[in-house]
Amino acid sequence: MPAQDRQLSEKVTAMTKRVIVAVLLRALASLGRPIRKATSIGSFFEGKTAVFRPCLGLLIAMLLLTAVGLNPTASAADKEAKGDAGKVAGILIDKGPDWLTVKADGEDEPVKYLVNASDKRLQEAFKAVFNASRVHLAYKEEGESRQLVSIKRHIPKAAGTMTGEVVKVYNEFWVEVKPKSGLADAFAPGADNYNDKAFMERLKGLKSGDSVTIAFTTDFERHRIKTLRKNPPRSSKSGGSASSTKPSKKQ
Repeated sequence: MPAQDRQLSEKVTAMTKRVIVAVLLRALASLGRPIRKATSIGSFFEGKTAVFRPCLGLLIAMLLLTAVGLNPTASAADKEAKGDAGKVAGILIDKGPDWLTVKADGEDEPVKYLVNASDKRLQEAFKAVFNASRVHLAYKEEGESRQLVSIKRHIPKAAGTMTGEVVKVYNEFWVEVKPKSGLADAFAPGADNYNDKAFMERLKGLKSGDSVTIAFTTDFERHRIKTLRKNPPRSSKSGGSASSTKPSKKQ
């Protein structure tokens, strides 16, 4: 919130508080006033009005307190912080000393997030995540940039097998795979198959849309590929040409 808007908000809050105090004092003062005896129908209702007036004042004051809140300045700050914050789940594509890029689930391109080097707690969390891994993060917008607030690894499954379509091969090192149902995930070779030239050539040669089956485990950095199989393309259901020519009848 800009400084001018914050000052205006504080002035309005202070004025509202003064109005509430005045209403409360007037309502309390009205409680001590004597009630006139009812000598006619008109005076009866007039007396009742005098009785209800302080109660009505107290009710109005309570409603104002509820609307403004016990600590309106802090509440406004909290709402401001929450309003600028966002949450993302996706694959960490790349990272540098004070930034990272994450491709959010359902998006086609990664987005850059800046990392505050003076935030020690954030730095510890930042050091514990690596590219080619799923993460959950929170951020706040500062101008046209996104400032990282928190981040942690997201491991839907630590070991097993996934069959899906290749989305992309990154840096000739790891592959993003999207299953038919579920979240896309990232897989990189381990120390054994990284040194296997035939395996690495097969990994680098994968194209977007290829069907693969990957058996994997997970270490402190990311998923590691145990085996990689490229599945044959699906056969056409038509079984032949879409058009055919019927034999002519003999004349």
